[in-house]
Amino acid sequence: MSRTVINVIRVLIVLGTFGSWGTLLIVYVIASLLMTPSQG
Repeated sequence: MSRTVINVIRVLIVLGTFGSWGTLLIVYVIASLLMTPSQG
């Protein structure tokens, strides 16, 4: 779970730094997660 928290923090940092680019990154990450088979 700690990894998830770290990822969320990174996303928040990206949003604050890159703004709209951060949104595009989130969309890309979500798409990657959806394409990746669930582990377990």
